[in-house]
Amino acid sequence: MGFGNALAEHIDDALEVNTIIVKDGNRTFIFISIDVLFIGDLLKKEILTFLKSKKIIDKKFPEDNLIFSATHNHQAPACDPEKPGLGLFDQSFYNQVKNYTIDTIKEAISSKFINVRLEYIEANTDSLIVN
Repeated sequence: MGFGNALAEHIDDALEVNTIIVKDGNRTFIFISIDVLFIGDLLKKEILTFLKSKKIIDKKFPEDNLIFSATHNHQAPACDPEKPGLGLFDQSFYNQVKNYTIDTIKEAISSKFINVRLEYIEANTDSLIVN
């Protein structure tokens, strides 16, 4: 049950969790994209705590270097029990998302890293509509 408690009639595509790790010298950044409407602080904290407790990442790993993004999926169950207006919270779904996220991070960390060059541009977005 997603946003507005809309009941999905069927599943078109499986929800995804995607992770990419970027290292810049001594700094490491973990980017995670999850097919949900919103990612709450509880999910972030539980994932970070687990990763540190199992020594998957260093205890000094900066919280700000674990960067989450929600794809803004209105059909997935909510992942934040503190925001009932964003859909019905489902503990089972929440646990599944948390475990899949941890698994993708573990897999990405254990993968072979390759050297790449990242570039970016900045753009003014003042005229965009805010959702």
